[in-house]
Amino acid sequence: MFPFTIESLMRDFNPDTDIRFWARWCVGIDFGYGHPFAAALCAWVHDTEEFYVVDGFRMERAEALYHVKRIASMCHGLRIPIAWPHDGLQHEKGSGIALADVYRRLGGPMMGTHAQNKGGGLSLEPAIEEMCGYMKRGCFTIASHMGELGEEILNYHRDEDYKIVPLRDDLISAVRYAFMMRRNGKTLEGCETYGRAPGVELPYDPRPPRREPSTGQVVDGVDFDLFTGR
Repeated sequence: MFPFTIESLMRDFNPDTDIRFWARWCVGIDFGYGHPFAAALCAWVHDTEEFYVVDGFRMERAEALYHVKRIASMCHGLRIPIAWPHDGLQHEKGSGIALADVYRRLGGPMMGTHAQNKGGGLSLEPAIEEMCGYMKRGCFTIASHMGELGEEILNYHRDEDYKIVPLRDDLISAVRYAFMMRRNGKTLEGCETYGRAPGVELPYDPRPPRREPSTGQVVDGVDFDLFTGR
């Protein structure tokens, strides 16, 4: 389906040093409750046309509040803009509030409009074709720890009519929405912190995402880095 092997797309990189400071960052999400909700943190360097999938997650049967908390944690407390699909305009049966507005009221920095292609429209093919073009040029990089995304890419395929089969594509969809709206991202310096959203206490301390690499022992009695296992 995609033009290269998973191994050629996934690699180790340090966002602090390998992604230009003027890159535009955004989070793509794919709504879900019966099927997994997914979010992907991405960065786009506009002058070199490099696209990075930095982090991401899937959550099953969790409410919007927990999605927003997890996104905030993934973004280290920075309000990085969230790209969302058009089904976010659908209204919840109970409250009558549009799904995207539910996340917005919980403090999620949702973009002003749903994800759409550069020239407009919601068609799946233009975004996939453009992503494949980035891959062919070696400008599409996925963080090596994103194993779940790698599995989805391996299973991504077309049917006998050459139509994409939309099964177990939650993270791929989240990445695609971020890719479609990459021009609406912000630099890290341009992002505010979450702090406390109206009526919601987010249980973490906002901190900048650019941290110095660990150079020593992080916990007494432990001689390896808890986050890398080395």
